Amino acid sequence: MKISSVLLSLLWILAGCKKENTTTKNTRPNQGEGITNIVDAEQVDPNRPRPLPPKGAVNIKILITDPEGLFCSKDSEIPFSGKVYAEYPNGHLSAEGTLKGGQYDELWFIWHKNGQKQSEENFKEGKSITVKNWNERGELIEKL
Repeated sequence: MKISSVLLSLLWILAGCKKENTTTKNTRPNQGEGITNIVDAEQVDPNRPRPLPPKGAVNIKILITDPEGLFCSKDSEIPFSGKVYAEYPNGHLSAEGTLKGGQYDELWFIWHKNGQKQSEENFKEGKSITVKNWNERGELIEKL
């Protein structure tokens, strides 16, 4: 479990997210506004590396973490809920999953840079429940 948590943290760093100063205004933007079409245009490109982010997912780069470690949109202090993904600098998908109330929730997938699945981790309320890990050749190496 610690391995996957470390991997998710590293992916967060790789995604290039940085903490920005936020105001104390507690206004919540419409989470659906402008984000549901982000992936649609990318999915039309047949040259895009596979696997693709889920339709309607948000790139984790547009989120920040608040002082409690919850993911929020950059212009809100309200924890984010919805599908998110991260990419390696080469454009390959590195992670995908769901956030609920700003915490990891449900099934998360992480891929090696070569596109092979690296791990599947199931979360409930931010806590890891089960983990499966694969090596770069796609062989299952660990199941917790």
